[in-house]
Amino acid sequence: MRDLQSTHTGVAPTELPEPHPNDAEQAVLGALLLDNGSLQKIRYLHALHFCDPCHRILFEHIIKLIDGSVVVDLVTLSESLNSAGKLAEVGGMEYLGQLIENVPSSANICHYAQIVREHALRQNIAKTPKQAERSIRLSDLIGRLPEVGYVRQSQLIPAIVPFSSATLWRKVKASTFPAPVKLSPRTTAWDVIPVRRWLANPDGFRSPKGAEPASRE
Repeated sequence: MRDLQSTHTGVAPTELPEPHPNDAEQAVLGALLLDNGSLQKIRYLHALHFCDPCHRILFEHIIKLIDGSVVVDLVTLSESLNSAGKLAEVGGMEYLGQLIENVPSSANICHYAQIVREHALRQNIAKTPKQAERSIRLSDLIGRLPEVGYVRQSQLIPAIVPFSSATLWRKVKASTFPAPVKLSPRTTAWDVIPVRRWLANPDGFRSPKGAEPASRE
């Protein structure tokens, strides 16, 4: 059984002691469960920033549900995890409940998210140069995207995606890159949320079944 390591207070970030990175990860997850809207404050954070594999799973499921316009609480999160066969792996309902109980509010989520991110970047020092470079580049690319909205192809290439227009559309057709949408008869663009998902896991990304790519500009 997984246990929380500390109890977090609701004081201002400037007064907070520096928590252990695992505590900060727990605080981020608990804050998101308390206030789904607080995700918009930490859109730069992604699952790869979490050191604990179970926290990565939890973060991924929370993001998936919020981006799917599902209100995330203990019930919906546990159902999502259970459907994927991951509920027991992350500690079960008891651990999910502890995440909420130990975070009185979402007020300090930015403080904790920054700790999680900075710790992840420091950990890159122990990785191979190639792994470290990829992780740092990933954080930089995600930071270039707006928190919400759409981006045109000219904004994606070459600033965000490292391939040509022809390759982009081949990947869209193969469902290995997010499908764009038609904003108007003459305007095709990409929702930034699935683009962020692709950046976090380009090799494992698959567009949802039934997604209809818009016509090429």
